Amino acid sequence: MKTAADEHTCVNDDEILDIANEVFGASAEQSVGRALGRHHRFGHSPRMVEDPNDPPSWAHQGMERLDYEEALGRYDPDTGTITKWPRGIARAAEVLDVKPHSLDRLVDLHEHAHSLHHRGVASTSARPQEIADLLSRQDKVFRAIRKDAGEQVAQLATLLVLRQSRDLARHRRAVATFDDFLDAFFCLMRRQSDPYRLPPGTRTMDLSRLQDKLILLVEMTDAGMSPSADNIRRILD
Repeated sequence: MKTAADEHTCVNDDEILDIANEVFGASAEQSVGRALGRHHRFGHSPRMVEDPNDPPSWAHQGMERLDYEEALGRYDPDTGTITKWPRGIARAAEVLDVKPHSLDRLVDLHEHAHSLHHRGVASTSARPQEIADLLSRQDKVFRAIRKDAGEQVAQLATLLVLRQSRDLARHRRAVATFDDFLDAFFCLMRRQSDPYRLPPGTRTMDLSRLQDKLILLVEMTDAGMSPSADNIRRILD
């Protein structure tokens, strides 16, 4: 008879994607959008690009730091493009001893969170001019806030999606898969710089409280506030 541990070790990369897609039930953009309470207008989703070259960080620091925007993928607010570095993702997965597909999914979630923070809208009934005015304000704020605030929003949104999805999982392999995602998320975070680091307690924080903290932080940045990572950690504690 197979045990849960046996099932866990038998899961390959394709099965991870199948299980994740089944439980997420949506694209990375839709999953993060639900967490943030925002969506892109029709036809305004970010363009996805894979850069076959080495990521920028390899030229000056190798794999010492695994910050998203330097080693894995980044969102460009000027072009509305998400660029991923498959070579960086594969190498980072090897260094961290995690599944490459798991790390690739984390990059998708994190960068879509930036895009939705920048250009996502909550209202479905606002008039075109109202939406245009809102997006103009959000664009100015997104570019003005400090890196700490923007990265903490993206990290919290990514974590919330993973934890909500794990909570919905019923099959043992699905639960094990999302535990792998969470392990990869926190393992990666330990190799990242301060703006990306969340308090350890966020892994077990009550989900409704975690979402309330995320929405509060988004509302603060929308209002032009730009808290530091230390201040955000105090908010999250």
